[in-house]
Amino acid sequence: MPIGRRERAKQAKREGIMTAARDLFAEHGVSGVTTQQIAHRADAAIGTLYLYASTKAELLIMVQNEKFAAAIDSGLAAANATVGQGALEPVIALIRPVVECLREHTEDGRAYLHELVFGDPAEPYRQAGLVL
Repeated sequence: MPIGRRERAKQAKREGIMTAARDLFAEHGVSGVTTQQIAHRADAAIGTLYLYASTKAELLIMVQNEKFAAAIDSGLAAANATVGQGALEPVIALIRPVVECLREHTEDGRAYLHELVFGDPAEPYRQAGLVL
């Protein structure tokens, strides 16, 4: 069943916010960006941004979850490709993309892991990150 116009608009707004947050975090790191800058880049009102993520930490988790999921998928594929090469090679192949993802922006990686462990347990993006 096709989704309605309202749902498509919500999806487009969420994607715009995600893209703006991803780009700004990549350019300046989490500490160098404000939620107002993200809202401005996404062409969204600050109140609208807070409907999708109520804090900058949630925005970071939202963005990092996608990157982290891709790194895990890449690691699983690499580990599967090393089957039969010994016990250590698959483990290294699995972990390497995850570590590289976290080291891409060390500050953001640390903040992401900190928020996953110590953040608000009711926050849905945090829950998704913990599942990863």
